Amino acid sequence: MQELAEQLGVDIHGIVHLSLGIPEIQLAEASLSAATGNIFSCENGFYLKYFEEQATQISPPTQTKEPKVVSVYAADGRAVPMDIFQLIFQCILISRHLPLLEGTIIPILVGLSRTQSGQTHLAWEKEQLSKLNTETIIRNVPCLPEEIIQLEQVIGASLPAAYVEFLAWMGHSSSEFMRHLDCFYPSLIHFQQAAHDLLAKDNSLATLPDDAFVFFFQPEQSFAFFRTSEGDNPPVYAHRQDWRHYPFRQIYYHFSDFLAIQIALHVEHRCVGPFTPVTITQESMDELFILGAKIRNAINQKLALKAEQGEQ
Repeated sequence: MQELAEQLGVDIHGIVHLSLGIPEIQLAEASLSAATGNIFSCENGFYLKYFEEQATQISPPTQTKEPKVVSVYAADGRAVPMDIFQLIFQCILISRHLPLLEGTIIPILVGLSRTQSGQTHLAWEKEQLSKLNTETIIRNVPCLPEEIIQLEQVIGASLPAAYVEFLAWMGHSSSEFMRHLDCFYPSLIHFQQAAHDLLAKDNSLATLPDDAFVFFFQPEQSFAFFRTSEGDNPPVYAHRQDWRHYPFRQIYYHFSDFLAIQIALHVEHRCVGPFTPVTITQESMDELFILGAKIRNAINQKLALKAEQGEQ
């Protein structure tokens, strides 16, 4: 089973659930895992950290006396820089599992904004759900303005614009969408204390930042949060009980990315059915070299934006 899991690009835990073939169980498992950054066994927190340190060179490279592999080569001489090889591979795996993300997975993993000029932060997400033409959209139950104010009073700060848009869209519930996640009002009111209690129970030395807002909570196991001081569409962080050395990890560059992954899971479940293991073929390897240029362009775009922001 271990050998099969490696061939399919998943871990043992993932292949067991994929093998069950029960759509509802698969969706619940995939949705809960993605809420803390594990997308079909792709640990997004690891790749985000690797990308920031290696691809954008935010941190100085580690000095080593050992020879360093700088590129991965194909038989025909094509090459992909090693610093983005794993990022490309993750793009392929996620887009194979979730075709809806094929055109957006690079911005999600690299950290580029997907918000178009004149659009709201969640315009893409709203469009994708509306295309399902199901009761999912009709039965959205938004938060009232006074309920959003109540949440802001709990944390003593204004909530980011993207999250306020989410609350005003489906803050109470949205029929079947994200039904396996505890991330709706009024549970949100109690999540802040629940997260502190979970850290204390685990004897963790880590403490939540003062500006943290916990928007997803899985009792006795994990939670996800953003920081209200980090912009209108802030990064998402998570905590899982098995993360001892680094209890908080950034898992998405933007709150809208968290939502995009959940929507892609929901669409795949509703329109296709059971999730099936992804096999890496020669076609996938060919795509690896094509995606390399696209990802490098996205990285250069992000670096240019960072440089521009640094000059302002």
